[in-house]
Amino acid sequence: MLTGNLIDRKAIPHEPGHFMEFRMLGFVALEEARQARQIGALRSMVGLGDVVAALQTARTDDTVQQAVNDPTTDFDAMTLLTKAIANWSYDEPVTPANIALLDPTTKDWAVREIVTMHMRSQEERDMGLFRAGSSA
Repeated sequence: MLTGNLIDRKAIPHEPGHFMEFRMLGFVALEEARQARQIGALRSMVGLGDVVAALQTARTDDTVQQAVNDPTTDFDAMTLLTKAIANWSYDEPVTPANIALLDPTTKDWAVREIVTMHMRSQEERDMGLFRAGSSA
């Protein structure tokens, strides 16, 4: 399936009257978001070996389990958002600069929606949860 024209419109639950439309991403875009996350994690660890080791031993089982159960941690948020947001109800255009201005709550919600969208089964997509839209 070609994914670029599959669009899912979602109401922003904490912003009544506003929505975002998310473009289904292809495998290359998803891999770019995974790699960007991995590169970011590696950069943050350079020179911090002792600090990282101390933090890892200080983590509780609940913290580790939460990270394992949260698939959004596998992806770089900005990469996902810039590639997947096709449209929104804000007056400003969808641009990387404007995406960077999203508040943390909206950013987290949008990332979760994008990741969830990509975890759906083919059957769900075939049931018409997506509409054809612009791939621009």
